[in-house]
Amino acid sequence: MWWFRIFIIVLALPLTSCGFHPVYSQKSEDTANPGMTAFFHEITIADIPNKSGQDLKNSLYDVLNPSSVPSDTKYRLEVKLKRDIIPLIIEKDRSITRYSLVYTATLNLSETASGKVIYSGTSRASGSYDALNSDYAVYMAEGDTGYRVIKDMADDIKNKLTSFYIKRDKKE
Repeated sequence: MWWFRIFIIVLALPLTSCGFHPVYSQKSEDTANPGMTAFFHEITIADIPNKSGQDLKNSLYDVLNPSSVPSDTKYRLEVKLKRDIIPLIIEKDRSITRYSLVYTATLNLSETASGKVIYSGTSRASGSYDALNSDYAVYMAEGDTGYRVIKDMADDIKNKLTSFYIKRDKKE
Protein backbone atom coordinates (compact mmCIF):
# COMPACT_ATOMS: atom_id res chain seq x y z
CA MET A 1 0.00 0.00 0.00
CA TRP A 2 2.99 2.29 0.39
CA TRP A 3 3.27 2.59 -3.40
CA PHE A 4 -0.27 4.01 -3.53
CA ARG A 5 0.64 6.82 -1.12
CA ILE A 6 3.74 7.66 -3.15
CA PHE A 7 1.65 7.64 -6.34
CA ILE A 8 -0.84 10.12 -4.81
CA ILE A 9 1.95 12.43 -3.65
CA VAL A 10 3.64 12.34 -7.05
CA LEU A 11 0.31 12.99 -8.72
CA ALA A 12 -0.39 16.00 -6.44
CA LEU A 13 3.02 17.67 -6.88
CA PRO A 14 2.27 19.28 -10.27
CA LEU A 15 -0.82 20.95 -8.78
CA THR A 16 1.32 23.08 -6.48
CA SER A 17 3.34 24.51 -9.37
CA CYS A 18 0.38 25.37 -11.61
CA GLY A 19 -1.16 27.91 -9.24
CA PHE A 20 -4.02 25.65 -8.15
CA HIS A 21 -5.84 26.77 -5.03
CA PRO A 22 -9.26 25.90 -3.62
CA VAL A 23 -11.92 28.32 -4.81
CA TYR A 24 -13.97 28.38 -1.62
CA SER A 25 -11.10 28.54 0.84
CA GLN A 26 -11.12 31.00 3.72
CA LYS A 27 -8.20 33.42 3.48
CA SER A 28 -7.94 34.00 7.20
CA GLU A 29 -4.41 35.46 7.07
CA ASP A 30 -5.62 38.30 4.84
CA THR A 31 -8.33 40.30 6.60
CA ALA A 32 -8.83 42.58 3.59
CA ASN A 33 -9.74 39.55 1.46
CA PRO A 34 -11.52 36.99 3.63
CA GLY A 35 -12.46 34.69 0.74
CA MET A 36 -15.27 33.74 -1.55
CA THR A 37 -17.64 32.59 1.19
CA ALA A 38 -17.52 36.01 2.84
CA PHE A 39 -18.03 37.64 -0.56
CA PHE A 40 -21.21 35.62 -1.07
CA HIS A 41 -22.45 36.54 2.41
CA GLU A 42 -22.04 40.24 1.59
CA ILE A 43 -24.50 40.06 -1.34
CA THR A 44 -28.11 41.07 -0.89
CA ILE A 45 -30.60 40.15 -3.58
CA ALA A 46 -33.20 42.64 -4.76
CA ASP A 47 -36.82 41.51 -4.98
CA ILE A 48 -37.69 39.71 -8.21
CA PRO A 49 -41.35 39.88 -9.31
CA ASN A 50 -43.64 36.85 -9.64
CA LYS A 51 -43.48 33.41 -8.07
CA SER A 52 -40.60 32.32 -10.30
CA GLY A 53 -38.66 35.37 -9.19
CA GLN A 54 -39.24 34.59 -5.53
CA ASP A 55 -38.18 30.97 -6.11
CA LEU A 56 -35.00 32.25 -7.78
CA LYS A 57 -34.30 34.68 -4.95
CA ASN A 58 -34.73 31.94 -2.34
CA SER A 59 -32.59 29.52 -4.37
CA LEU A 60 -29.86 32.16 -4.70
CA TYR A 61 -29.85 32.71 -0.95
CA ASP A 62 -29.65 28.92 -0.50
CA VAL A 63 -26.58 28.58 -2.75
CA LEU A 64 -24.82 31.84 -1.79
CA ASN A 65 -25.41 31.76 1.95
CA PRO A 66 -26.71 28.30 2.91
CA SER A 67 -26.07 28.75 6.63
CA SER A 68 -27.79 32.19 6.65
CA VAL A 69 -24.79 33.90 8.21
CA PRO A 70 -25.68 37.56 8.83
CA SER A 71 -23.21 40.01 7.35
CA ASP A 72 -22.94 43.62 6.28
CA THR A 73 -24.15 43.91 2.72
CA LYS A 74 -21.58 45.46 0.42
CA TYR A 75 -23.16 44.32 -2.84
CA ARG A 76 -26.63 44.27 -4.35
CA LEU A 77 -27.63 41.75 -6.99
CA GLU A 78 -30.49 42.80 -9.25
CA VAL A 79 -32.03 40.14 -11.45
CA LYS A 80 -34.55 40.61 -14.26
CA LEU A 81 -36.20 37.32 -15.10
CA LYS A 82 -37.87 36.47 -18.40
CA ARG A 83 -39.90 33.31 -18.95
CA ASP A 84 -40.74 31.73 -22.32
CA ILE A 85 -42.78 28.63 -23.08
CA ILE A 86 -41.93 27.18 -26.48
CA PRO A 87 -43.77 24.29 -28.15
CA LEU A 88 -41.27 21.50 -28.88
CA ILE A 89 -43.30 18.72 -30.43
CA ILE A 90 -46.28 19.50 -32.64
CA GLU A 91 -48.21 16.54 -33.99
CA LYS A 92 -49.83 16.33 -37.45
CA ASP A 93 -53.19 17.26 -35.95
CA ARG A 94 -51.55 20.47 -34.65
CA SER A 95 -51.69 19.34 -31.04
CA ILE A 96 -48.68 20.16 -28.89
CA THR A 97 -47.33 17.23 -26.88
CA ARG A 98 -44.16 18.72 -25.37
CA TYR A 99 -43.13 22.19 -24.25
CA SER A 100 -39.81 23.80 -23.42
CA LEU A 101 -39.68 26.21 -20.50
CA VAL A 102 -36.85 28.75 -20.87
CA TYR A 103 -35.80 31.29 -18.24
CA THR A 104 -33.38 34.09 -19.06
CA ALA A 105 -31.97 36.27 -16.29
CA THR A 106 -30.15 39.56 -16.66
CA LEU A 107 -27.79 40.16 -13.73
CA ASN A 108 -26.35 43.38 -12.32
CA LEU A 109 -24.09 43.26 -9.28
CA SER A 110 -23.45 46.69 -7.82
CA GLU A 111 -21.73 48.14 -4.78
CA THR A 112 -24.28 49.32 -2.24
CA ALA A 113 -22.19 52.30 -1.14
CA SER A 114 -21.58 53.84 -4.56
CA GLY A 115 -24.24 52.16 -6.69
CA LYS A 116 -21.57 51.38 -9.28
CA VAL A 117 -22.29 48.26 -11.33
CA ILE A 118 -19.25 45.99 -11.04
CA TYR A 119 -20.61 42.94 -12.90
CA SER A 120 -23.25 42.43 -15.56
CA GLY A 121 -24.18 39.17 -17.17
CA THR A 122 -26.92 36.84 -18.28
CA SER A 123 -27.94 33.35 -17.33
CA ARG A 124 -30.16 30.99 -19.26
CA ALA A 125 -31.67 27.70 -18.16
CA SER A 126 -34.30 25.50 -19.74
CA GLY A 127 -36.27 22.34 -19.20
CA SER A 128 -39.11 20.54 -20.90
CA TYR A 129 -42.30 18.78 -19.93
CA ASP A 130 -45.02 16.70 -21.57
CA ALA A 131 -48.43 18.14 -22.37
CA LEU A 132 -50.74 15.47 -21.02
CA ASN A 133 -54.51 15.13 -21.40
CA SER A 134 -55.23 16.55 -17.98
CA ASP A 135 -54.98 20.31 -17.46
CA TYR A 136 -54.00 19.76 -13.84
CA ALA A 137 -51.21 17.36 -14.83
CA VAL A 138 -49.84 19.90 -17.31
CA TYR A 139 -50.04 22.63 -14.66
CA MET A 140 -48.13 20.49 -12.15
CA ALA A 141 -45.54 19.38 -14.74
CA GLU A 142 -44.94 23.00 -15.74
CA GLY A 143 -44.57 24.05 -12.10
CA ASP A 144 -42.15 21.23 -11.29
CA THR A 145 -40.08 21.91 -14.41
CA GLY A 146 -39.99 25.61 -13.58
CA TYR A 147 -38.79 24.90 -10.05
CA ARG A 148 -35.99 22.62 -11.28
CA VAL A 149 -34.93 25.12 -13.96
CA ILE A 150 -34.81 27.91 -11.36
CA LYS A 151 -32.57 25.74 -9.14
CA ASP A 152 -30.23 25.17 -12.10
CA MET A 153 -30.22 28.89 -12.84
CA ALA A 154 -29.28 29.72 -9.25
CA ASP A 155 -26.30 27.36 -9.53
CA ASP A 156 -25.31 28.96 -12.82
CA ILE A 157 -25.51 32.46 -11.32
CA LYS A 158 -23.34 31.32 -8.41
CA ASN A 159 -20.78 29.99 -10.90
CA LYS A 160 -20.80 33.32 -12.77
CA LEU A 161 -20.29 35.25 -9.53
CA THR A 162 -17.49 32.84 -8.58
CA SER A 163 -15.78 33.47 -11.89
CA PHE A 164 -16.18 37.23 -11.42
CA TYR A 165 -14.70 37.03 -7.91
CA ILE A 166 -11.68 35.04 -9.07
CA LYS A 167 -10.97 37.46 -11.94
CA ARG A 168 -11.41 40.46 -9.66
CA ASP A 169 -9.22 38.88 -7.00
CA LYS A 170 -6.40 38.37 -9.51
CA LYS A 171 -6.58 42.03 -10.59
CA GLU A 172 -6.28 43.32 -7.03
